[in-house]
Amino acid sequence: MSGGIWEWRALGVEGSGCGCGKANINPYRIAGGHDALENEYPWMLYLIVSLNFSRIYCGASLIAPSWAMTSAFCVDYDYNKLSIVYGMHKFADNNDNNTVEVDQVIVHPNNNADKLEYDVVLLHLKTPVPLSDEVLPVCLATTPPRLGTTAVVSGWGVFNEDGDIPAVLQEAPLKIKSNKRCQKAYDNIGFTVPDSVICAAKKDIDVCAGDNGGPMVIETSKNVWTQVGIVSFGFGCPNKDYLGVYSRVDSIFDWIVSIVNEFHRGSHSFITEVYAKATNLGFGLNGARK
Repeated sequence: MSGGIWEWRALGVEGSGCGCGKANINPYRIAGGHDALENEYPWMLYLIVSLNFSRIYCGASLIAPSWAMTSAFCVDYDYNKLSIVYGMHKFADNNDNNTVEVDQVIVHPNNNADKLEYDVVLLHLKTPVPLSDEVLPVCLATTPPRLGTTAVVSGWGVFNEDGDIPAVLQEAPLKIKSNKRCQKAYDNIGFTVPDSVICAAKKDIDVCAGDNGGPMVIETSKNVWTQVGIVSFGFGCPNKDYLGVYSRVDSIFDWIVSIVNEFHRGSHSFITEVYAKATNLGFGLNGARK
């Protein structure tokens, strides 16, 4: 449980002083789905799910030095090992220097795989990720995004259902849509869109296989980004008739806080720190006091 003090100081929301959500980008550069810049999204993680004779991959987000967040779908396998890769840009460009094993998987208690509700897990990392300008946690949403807000999703998922894999991390802008509009689309296949999700879409842009578990973020202030969604599911990619569906981060924020707080019990409670949004916590990136 190393890094306990830093965990509750790093996990937070915009304005908490934790330094979360600072992207290495010019946000106005984004115009359509294309290659991301190297280290553009410092919270972006590559999740490796090692099976007996193969492995699968997903996206994930860094929310604190020892914690990652992803889709429950990604770990719904009889796996041998889970690992995350941080600071990665080129597909599968990982080595021991930027790979960390997962030692605990915590599934949301209300997860329902059949109804695709609360499709989220927290991953505790065996060793904390070393933070820098290129590797930082994302801020977490405490309220849902407004309809029509531009969000950005990133991942190494295939370009389309034919299965072409990108050479580098991809990024794409989407618009937040109403769940009512989302439900109208999914009525065609008899699926009920749960309240624990938000929907997003843009013409000819979508997430696809391999993007599951990755973050959907919005810019909440100048170059500070907050994760509002976790890639969950869709129907075809891209498919103009069906919106992409994302687990709502604001609906699980309290749960995240409670899990990390319980894990690091004995440290000063960070719940007060998160909600107080202290402006200066006085700690460096490695968790040592300045």
